[in-house]
Amino acid sequence: MKSNETVRSLTETAVFVALGLALKFLSDIIPFLNFFEGGTIDLAMLPICLIGLRRGPKYGFLGATLYWLLAWLIGGLKIYSDYPLIEILLDRFIPYTVGYGIASLFTNTLNKRIKGSLVLVLCGIIRLISHTTSGVLLWYSWTGFNEFAESFYASLIYNGSYVLLTTLLAIILFISMNRILSFGLKKSEE
Repeated sequence: MKSNETVRSLTETAVFVALGLALKFLSDIIPFLNFFEGGTIDLAMLPICLIGLRRGPKYGFLGATLYWLLAWLIGGLKIYSDYPLIEILLDRFIPYTVGYGIASLFTNTLNKRIKGSLVLVLCGIIRLISHTTSGVLLWYSWTGFNEFAESFYASLIYNGSYVLLTTLLAIILFISMNRILSFGLKKSEE
């Protein structure tokens, strides 16, 4: 029976990653969801976080990592700065693997609207901190700001705008779909 549950978990992870990728590319082609310089209201946040909320850390971190790697690979492996390792770490690995994967540490919140929403807020905060740090480190000289504070606030406002909207959208969907999110899970997994 453990083998059947592993297959089910892997299949569900693959389905949610595929759904996340489809929603990510839908986000990319809808003009009003895209900000200049690459920020996007990401419709994929909820399905990627749901992997972890439903299946725990093993599949949550796996799904979040696969999501950004596949999205980056399919999107052409674009690098926008002169410091690719910093960009990969702060604009991809931390916001998605850590930011979205962290939801997997809170599997007991799947059927709890308020606690589950707070987990999504935590995911959004991690993503915001990472993107803001990236903005300060990578774009400081490019922006022409003379002081670190100006660069920090510009990065925080820019990244905060789309990360906040992404997180709010995920919370609204989570709350509205809360009753069906645990479908197919055994009682012991809830």
